[in-house]
Amino acid sequence: MDRQVTRRGFLALLGGGAVGTVFSPLPWKLLDDAAIWTQNWSWLPRLPRGEVRTHASHCTLCPAGCGISVRTVGGEPFGISPIPGHPLSGGALCPLGFAAHHMAYHPCRLTDPIRRVRERGPLAHVPIAMSEAISEARAWIGAAGGKGAVAVLDARPERVISTLYRWLLEPLGGVYVAAPGGEASFDALDEMLIDPPGPVGLDLAAARTCLSFGAPLLDGWGSPGALPGDVHIIQIETRPSRTALHAGRWLRLHPGTEATLALGIAHVILAEGWANEPLLRERGADFATYRQLALDLTPARTAELTGIGEGEIRAAARRFAQEGPSLALAGTDPGGGPLPREAQLAVWGLNLLVGSFGPPGGIVRRRAPAAPRRRLGDLPDRSIQLLLLDPSVTEAAFPWSLVARKLAGDQAKVISLSPYDAGMALRADLVLPAPAPMETRDEVTAPATAPADALALSRPLRRPPKGVLPVGEMLRQLAGEAAGFDYEALLREKVAAIEASARGSVYEPATGESTPLSGDLTSALEEGACWVDERPAAWPLPEFRLLGGGADARERMRRAVFERPNDAGLVLMPWGWRGAAGAGALPQVAAKLYRESHLRGEADSARIHPETGRSAGLRDGGRARLGTPAGFREVVVAFDAAVLPGVIHVATGPANSSFGDVEPVLGGLVDLCRIDESGSWRLTPVTVGEA
Repeated sequence: MDRQVTRRGFLALLGGGAVGTVFSPLPWKLLDDAAIWTQNWSWLPRLPRGEVRTHASHCTLCPAGCGISVRTVGGEPFGISPIPGHPLSGGALCPLGFAAHHMAYHPCRLTDPIRRVRERGPLAHVPIAMSEAISEARAWIGAAGGKGAVAVLDARPERVISTLYRWLLEPLGGVYVAAPGGEASFDALDEMLIDPPGPVGLDLAAARTCLSFGAPLLDGWGSPGALPGDVHIIQIETRPSRTALHAGRWLRLHPGTEATLALGIAHVILAEGWANEPLLRERGADFATYRQLALDLTPARTAELTGIGEGEIRAAARRFAQEGPSLALAGTDPGGGPLPREAQLAVWGLNLLVGSFGPPGGIVRRRAPAAPRRRLGDLPDRSIQLLLLDPSVTEAAFPWSLVARKLAGDQAKVISLSPYDAGMALRADLVLPAPAPMETRDEVTAPATAPADALALSRPLRRPPKGVLPVGEMLRQLAGEAAGFDYEALLREKVAAIEASARGSVYEPATGESTPLSGDLTSALEEGACWVDERPAAWPLPEFRLLGGGADARERMRRAVFERPNDAGLVLMPWGWRGAAGAGALPQVAAKLYRESHLRGEADSARIHPETGRSAGLRDGGRARLGTPAGFREVVVAFDAAVLPGVIHVATGPANSSFGDVEPVLGGLVDLCRIDESGSWRLTPVTVGEA
């Protein structure tokens, strides 16, 4: 019979381990923590006696898909560590990944469907049976009449489950939508290329110089260990982030002037003859217009608008043009979202100037074709009568108003497939419980920014609670148990197609080596292997429009470059950590990392320049009340001389409720932000006063 760990035994174990170190504060702190934890004993797994085993698998808490080694006892996971040399993660693992096995015991965990009862309160709900929930969901789907009235918001496109979403939508005339966010927004890049080559990635591993416009490269961007140590990072952002403080060079520009700086760098490249202008004239439909606009923006004018010195602008441009391969990134902040459209166009265009489209170390093609998808901004307002939310964790927090404006008023229904009553599931009228990490076979693909496609599996290492269905099975039942809705069969077909291609390599965690693909890929993936596609050959420079499409493209760029935004008053700039930028469920033990260690910013922690803070009547360590047209929020203030005057940087997450010991509330900091016409919420005029 399995023997359960008791509270007395757990404390005795920690107390015995402290013998010989009684004069150190560490064991007493551990005992204090243990006593606190055991008051919340339901949060911790009950470990049985049994065989101790180690399994190679992959983490699904974020899109990085890091390789992990999972230790189990009696079939119950109890420890996670990174797999050295793994091609997706480089042998590293983020703090959340180390505690992924705790997620099955989260206080917000759902084991039965719930229906919202809004008249009792914004988050009030009642549990219902799965059969009743499926019937109700099918009735809502059937009642949503008209083409485009049903939509799926997919947090991680290009998976097998994404195919099932499309199949569900096809007979309904529904709309498949990719969730906002992503580590680098390629939407503007697709707009620039007249004949896009298909999916692209970023070959950072082969780059020597990286011009990063706000990409949090050293803050969990991409994969934790994937960034090479010899790339020279020029970080361009307002906030004193970890990436900015550890980069080879930090250009601290005025808020909202990224497009100006990008065109100012282009001026230096063109004026000093570092660009291949004959080729650019041949392939660029609007190169002459772009060139004149850039040459009008002298380094002196750029310096005046951005706050960066002329010498720094010239030095960054010369390094980028001469020390290649070089890559310019239009980064997305997990809390602050994407750059405005014109800034994205200006940044990606720098890669065209220095020939970084196609060759190693630049923007490279990926082989797998991308299925068509829509963006939220493309949908007509008030057109969606029923929205289905994918359970995957999104790469970035985003204002719910981006979604709400597309819903058809109060009669619209939202269904969430989620293991937890947290995050976006709080917005749903009906929540169908999905498996937690490690409870089902889950597909892991390469991050959107990776230079090559990849495929691995997260292995089912524990049984889900009774009644909790895999997402594929829920979709099959929602479709009326239609033939072909077989997740496992589709996954086998995908693996078989890769086997037939005889392309790429397979990383075996048991040996730590990658070998060319041959033989049974299915068995290898089941044992924790990872397949990585081979790189396609470089493609010739495609035809492009540097200013994007539209008759007013030049005027839009001119305004974005020469008109300095938010020149007066205080501006709010949100930011976040990937995987912890919103109010989604997080491992309970991570609460100590955010609340006590202060190693990472906690939700609603605000940084402001001392002079700005004092002029607003604030005090260091005190509380402040932020106000925008969308509402108010209380934050904890920290004075920081590295913050630009007139700017307040506020962390968007994690919310206190993410750890399950605080009641959740609807809405977060991003819901106060102003959304511009391009869908960016980086800058919001804000008022502030002492709370």
